[in-house]
Amino acid sequence: DHFHTTLTSSDFKVSHDKFSKTYKDKQIVLSVERLDYTKGILEKLNAIETFLNDYPEKIFAVKFVQILVPSRLQVQANQELVHAIETRISQINGRFGSIDHIPINFMFRSIPHSDLCALYACADVALVTPLMDGMNLVAKEYIACKENKKGVLILSEFAGAAQELNHALIINPYDTKTFADTIYQALTTNELDAKNMIKSMIPIVKQKSSRYWAH
Repeated sequence: DHFHTTLTSSDFKVSHDKFSKTYKDKQIVLSVERLDYTKGILEKLNAIETFLNDYPEKIFAVKFVQILVPSRLQVQANQELVHAIETRISQINGRFGSIDHIPINFMFRSIPHSDLCALYACADVALVTPLMDGMNLVAKEYIACKENKKGVLILSEFAGAAQELNHALIINPYDTKTFADTIYQALTTNELDAKNMIKSMIPIVKQKSSRYWAH
C-alpha cells in the first residue's frame, strides 16, 4: 500500500519525468541492494562485463543503474568489498565506455523513496541476484511499481522469493555466461510477454503483504 500511495504522489511524477528524460532512448537495467557480501554484487558485475563483451550492439543501448546502500562500514570486510566493487565498475566503464556514455551508473547511498519507485517504474529489467537471501523485498518492490507496465525480473535461485515469483527469469549468479545471456534475453523480451510476466506476479505480491507474513 505504501508503494501504491507513492506512485500517485507529485514527488513520484517529478522523479519519473526526470529519469525518463535522463535515460531517454536507453534500456534500464536496475539493481538495488545494501552493502553485503551475500548480495553477489561482484558476481553480477562479472556477468555485466560478459554481457557487454558478448553483445557489443547493446553497449550504447543499455544503462545499468546500480544503487548500493551503505551498511556497517566500520567492518573491515565491508570496506574492502566497497573498494572491490568500485574498482570493478571503473574497469568495466573504462573498457566499454566512451566520452558520452558509461555503461554503469553507480550510486553508493540511499535515495528518496519517490526516486526509488520512479526507477523501479522506469526500469526495463531488475537484477536481484544474491548468493543467499531470505525473502528479498527488492524483487517484490519492483513488481509492485510495475502494475500495468512491462518489465522483466531476473532473480537468483538462492533468494527466497524465487519460490513464489516463478514468472521471473531464475538464474544461478555463479554461472556467469548464462547470467549474461539471461540479461540479453530479458532486454529482448517483447512488450506483451514482459507485461504478462509482471501481470502474473502482481497478485502474489498483493496477497502476501507484510501484514500477511506477520499474521
